[in-house]
Amino acid sequence: MTDAALHRWTASDGVELAYYETGEGRPVILLHGLFSSAQMNWIKFGHAARIASEGFRVITPDLRAHGESGKPHDPAKYSADILVRDLKELIADLKLEYGHEREANESRPADVRSQATAESPVPRGRGFAPTARGCTRC
Repeated sequence: MTDAALHRWTASDGVELAYYETGEGRPVILLHGLFSSAQMNWIKFGHAARIASEGFRVITPDLRAHGESGKPHDPAKYSADILVRDLKELIADLKLEYGHEREANESRPADVRSQATAESPVPRGRGFAPTARGCTRC
């Protein structure tokens, strides 16, 4: 995908972080795995473009020390919760909302509801799968 725009922002501890954005519509954040990047996981093979074509605003951050994001050498810049903090700050910087948590929780199965907390605003194990007919819940 060549239309993903690279953006940069500065985390509260001064580290410059990067994210890509493409598409318009309801925002969705796609996270890459460790030792990878947004380019490798989501952009290079067209996954972000496909999801964007279904009417989503796709945001793919490069995690701290990955891809185009800063790679500080100071161990203090890598606290145990740093990736969660970076993501929360990015969400705030983009002025995104977590949604109506109460209403969203009522529509989720009990095992998923128990995972959606203030510390983990995105419940693990749930998402959507883009298909030719649109996105369906997994």
